[in-house]
Amino acid sequence: MMIGEGSRVRLIYTGDVGKIIRIDDDVAQVELSDGDVIPCPMENLESVTAVAAKPSNEWQLNGEKSWLLSKSTQIGSGVHMAAAFDENDPQNFELFLINNTDQSALFSFQIKSKIKQQGKLNGKIGAMMVYHLDKIGFTWLGEGTKAYFEFWPVLQNGTGKKLDPVVNIKVPQFFENHQTHAEIHPQPLKLFPLFKKWVAEPTEMSKESLQSYTKEKMRWREWEGIMDNHEVEAKAAFNHKIDLHAESLTEMYDQLGSLEILKLQIRHFEKYMTEAIKINADRVFIIHGIGKGKLRQEIATRLARYPQVASYVNEYHPRYGWGATEVVFRS
Repeated sequence: MMIGEGSRVRLIYTGDVGKIIRIDDDVAQVELSDGDVIPCPMENLESVTAVAAKPSNEWQLNGEKSWLLSKSTQIGSGVHMAAAFDENDPQNFELFLINNTDQSALFSFQIKSKIKQQGKLNGKIGAMMVYHLDKIGFTWLGEGTKAYFEFWPVLQNGTGKKLDPVVNIKVPQFFENHQTHAEIHPQPLKLFPLFKKWVAEPTEMSKESLQSYTKEKMRWREWEGIMDNHEVEAKAAFNHKIDLHAESLTEMYDQLGSLEILKLQIRHFEKYMTEAIKINADRVFIIHGIGKGKLRQEIATRLARYPQVASYVNEYHPRYGWGATEVVFRS
């Protein structure tokens, strides 16, 4: 398929999806789903329609965590959670977050029942995007299961007011009013509307909101119980540092532009933070190097948005020098 101005494309080495707004010689200016515009060689791009295509009889991610909605989508405007039923995997169902708006947002997601809970997932979803959240077993149904979300709309001057919808997954309603949306999953979907539009009021975490967050943590701590053996093993095996130097992330680093490398580094950083939060790490080191400080600044900006982070500091360390940021999580 020919790629030109206006085409939706994927950056091969970082996985980011966007639209070409201009082509200068063999370099495309690509507007990503989060609003950033970066230059990228045409040889490092591929059509998003080719990437997004999925077999009609067997659904698979192909390494993708999120993808663009088509312009012809019949999903109502607003933000939704969706559950997909796959006849090839009858013991489980897939959960998706659908952002059918023109604004991106940071989010936190967790499934909890009266007797167990999944690890918390933190991410970012762009405008007109689908995000694959998790795969959940049918054994969760009938246990008072709920899906807890926290959203922070991304504004030009920071993030907007937090929204925290909760989806009560009741068994009778769960199996009613299915819809077909092949661009998300070939099997029928159950849609759970979260809200129609984002609240675009910028805010800062006040003392009251911090107290509410602390109370919520204490309330759910009573439900956590003792960690399963595999959770203990996962925490013991977790590497409490990540090296974000490009040569540590990909063998093809010498073929990437500086902005492509930055996107790749941020993608690995956010994935690492999700794992650190999931296993309840106490502290970690993000090794970013010194350079011109762009990566360090991007990391600091994102760390400030994580409610699970108690503090972070870039100080001299005998092993890492000035090239690492220490992150301490809330207990």
